[in-house]
Amino acid sequence: MPDLPNRRDREAELAVAIWLIFRRLRSLPLDETGLVRSLTTAMTPPLIDTYVAAARNLPLPAGASEMIEESAMSWANNYAPALAAEVVDSTVHRIDPSQGPNQLETILSRQRAEDIAVTETTRAITAAEAWVVLWMAQEDGQQPEKIWQTEHDAKVCPVCRPLHNQNETVWRQTSPGGPPAHPRCRCWLKYRRSA
Repeated sequence: MPDLPNRRDREAELAVAIWLIFRRLRSLPLDETGLVRSLTTAMTPPLIDTYVAAARNLPLPAGASEMIEESAMSWANNYAPALAAEVVDSTVHRIDPSQGPNQLETILSRQRAEDIAVTETTRAITAAEAWVVLWMAQEDGQQPEKIWQTEHDAKVCPVCRPLHNQNETVWRQTSPGGPPAHPRCRCWLKYRRSA
């Protein structure tokens, strides 16, 4: 399947949610627990929306449509707290006390919010598609071939460029879980079913 048609809108929605939290927290001392909680609350709805849209972007087997929202909520409710904790941990590790409080403006920047949003939009798309593909395989016993796809533009990185149009045996060596392969990865998987 093609990449999610409204991918940029999904990325923007998540970036704004993250950025609004970042803007409120640009002063020391940084409340790590509060930041994890705030980020989890802010990121969960856009992640759910992206998951649902990505699942609906594939041909759904009978019965799957009614289960999409439940699957999306389960995935996002499990994943968002871990993601938030990872963001907070990486934020705390970037802080250098000798640099003073203004460094948080750089660490908690709009650009970083956008970077996270691009990466996590890709992850939500991949998770949703994996759920649909698993559902399909349970119905008909066939596992589709998974082919790595890159955006065809000047932003394709040296990590993903050689993975374009490669099957799972090739791309799993570099990215075992599929896209994203790295921060800001915009790749996706195309699914080919046997005739």
